[in-house]
Amino acid sequence: MTDTASPRVPVPGDALQRGFDFVIGERTVQNRVTPYYDETLLSILTRIVGRTGHSYLVALCPKLGMTRAEVHRAPWLGGHTSRIAEVCGFPEDEVTRRMYGFGGSKLGLQHAMFSGGPIGQSYVSTKRRAVSPASLRIAPYHRMAWDLVQLGFCPESNERLIDRCPLCSKELTWLGTSVCHCHACRFDLRKHVESGGDVKPPMYLSKLANALSPFPSLRAETVAQLPSDLRSLTGGELLQSAILIGLATRRLLDPKAPSMRRSMGKGSSRAESAEILGYGSQVLFDMREYFSDILTETRNIGGGSKSNSPIRNELGDLYDLIDPSVVGQAISDVFSARIKDHYQKSYSPFDKTTSSTVLLKWCDQVMSYDEVIASVTTKQFHAEKMRSLRTLKVGRGAKSLAYRRDKVRELIIDLENSTLQTVLKKKYGMPNVILDGLIQKKVIKRSPSLVEEILGPGRLDEADLRQWVRSIEAKLEEPRDSEPVRLKEAIRHLGTGDAAWRRVIDLIQTGQVPLVGVREDVTALTVRWSLCRRSLASHLPVPTAKSGTALTVMLAHVGLRARKAAELGRLQVIRTAPCPKNSRVSTVDQAELDRFRSSFTTPVALASEWGVPVKFVIAWLREANVEVIGSGRPNVYRLDDVKRLLASGKEQFVRFNQHSEDRTVFLLQYLRIPIGLEINNIKTRISTVQKSKQKSLIMLIKIISGFKLSDIIKDHGTSCVLYFLFYPQAWNRKASYT
Repeated sequence: MTDTASPRVPVPGDALQRGFDFVIGERTVQNRVTPYYDETLLSILTRIVGRTGHSYLVALCPKLGMTRAEVHRAPWLGGHTSRIAEVCGFPEDEVTRRMYGFGGSKLGLQHAMFSGGPIGQSYVSTKRRAVSPASLRIAPYHRMAWDLVQLGFCPESNERLIDRCPLCSKELTWLGTSVCHCHACRFDLRKHVESGGDVKPPMYLSKLANALSPFPSLRAETVAQLPSDLRSLTGGELLQSAILIGLATRRLLDPKAPSMRRSMGKGSSRAESAEILGYGSQVLFDMREYFSDILTETRNIGGGSKSNSPIRNELGDLYDLIDPSVVGQAISDVFSARIKDHYQKSYSPFDKTTSSTVLLKWCDQVMSYDEVIASVTTKQFHAEKMRSLRTLKVGRGAKSLAYRRDKVRELIIDLENSTLQTVLKKKYGMPNVILDGLIQKKVIKRSPSLVEEILGPGRLDEADLRQWVRSIEAKLEEPRDSEPVRLKEAIRHLGTGDAAWRRVIDLIQTGQVPLVGVREDVTALTVRWSLCRRSLASHLPVPTAKSGTALTVMLAHVGLRARKAAELGRLQVIRTAPCPKNSRVSTVDQAELDRFRSSFTTPVALASEWGVPVKFVIAWLREANVEVIGSGRPNVYRLDDVKRLLASGKEQFVRFNQHSEDRTVFLLQYLRIPIGLEINNIKTRISTVQKSKQKSLIMLIKIISGFKLSDIIKDHGTSCVLYFLFYPQAWNRKASYT
């Protein structure tokens, strides 16, 4: 039908203006009733019967084929649509628009039709006749909005509706033939001026009434004022949402007030209903401003519900808005999205008060236990080690676990980048001394404690090492008329060993020796990097002498080979002079040899002094990262470095013997004896351990007491002592010391 600007203007159209004969008994009416756009069907029928001179509306029953008890239910009887249209002289579509139920409806018994959309059946009532005297004075017809039980007021006059006659106090019914008069006493309702008073707040209730209006333009104008996500809801869904929000708001304002959810759902029209509906309407139209505050306040007072559902306990009365069995899927989807948006904005990573179930439902910042297990693809990670993630847990409750999504993602990245230091050493061809130096300079970070707890200790962040390699390769330069030399050759030219590695890396990082080539297909730096040969030449040690007979003979007294002697001379570790008779021969005097012997030593010299195998001494010095002078065998060490290592051991083991000899300190350090170990504890454990371990403890006591290794071998045999000191199986038995 064509829309009109005001509900008081009759419906236009030539089809509704033609005359018709309406016969009830022997009475005839030549001019039919012209309906108003928002006039109810019962109001039209009442005015038609009033034109005939009949005193009761039941006079229509024979014509419409209904019983007297069904008169007030005429808008609900879909099977009578064609008969009603014939009686009224209207097109059938015009009658259908004013009916609340009609044949073939798939809405079910719990819903009715109002203004073209489904609405709860209990929200509409035709058995109850409620009117606004002020609106009747404007136009004498019954408005469709008056049939909404929960509305309880007229949106045209902002006046509360009355459902009893002010004169005789009887209920207003649809038995009479006048819309403006009481059927019992014929009192003119338009003369009544002391109504229930204006509704407060009228603005939001008027907006809600307009959203339910049968006028399309008025309804569209009002719906446009709603938030965008609510505009898809029908009028009935808006009314139900306003009721539930109003009930929740009322509970916040007065927690001790009885719940009216059941009474309003059944169509209560008490004075409180208008106030509750007003609160709900205000929240609907100002959703952005109020809804988050209501959610926050509901959480602060503990919801109000006590059930096994954490979500219901969290939301309290607002839970009905997301329950499809209560409000339907459309309302549930809209308010679920609203609640999720609220939690997304108000979520704190340190939240320990909100239930984990609630956070998992509405917060994308958290993830469940199963998601964590599915996200972490590391083989060593499994459910038994989930206790390690307690620092990432948020929320409360033990049934469902929630974890911070950002921290879990960081953990996944750390697990992927975490690599054993021994693997990195082999992959990049770098000695431990370089990796340790980068760790000390904080260029490379050790894996977080949580990663080491999951995968094991001794791990580094490979991403940092790759970043360090890329930062050096970013300074790649052109060869500049110079042949490139590989990194491993450059190290050999500088003397090899840890000192040569440190020297080359320092030259590269400071830019003194530029990088001129990178092989992308390999990761080992000794083969991947190529350096500028010309720049490297200026940093090579200046040879002072070549191998000669005199130098070879003199250094042979301290157990050094001829090749080693030439290397020490080239590195200026020992100062040489050319032979006057033969410039190709280098000589060294006794004073220089004495200085060398007092400043440097070899594993052979230390082993002969302490009476231990040479390989034990080499392993001890290598494990302590004592710098090796030059390359090749025998190894040469600074005597001060060895003495410093022994001095630190004497301080650690002073409780055993205040005057421990060097060989005793060496053996204690080589065996990695725990610092807090006591001799009395060892003696006590001898009688409690297996026989295979008793010999180890007895030999350990003799070493602490200062026995020579040769004496211990005489008592226990060579194979037994070497097994205790050297073979890897013995290292696993050191746990029996403590």
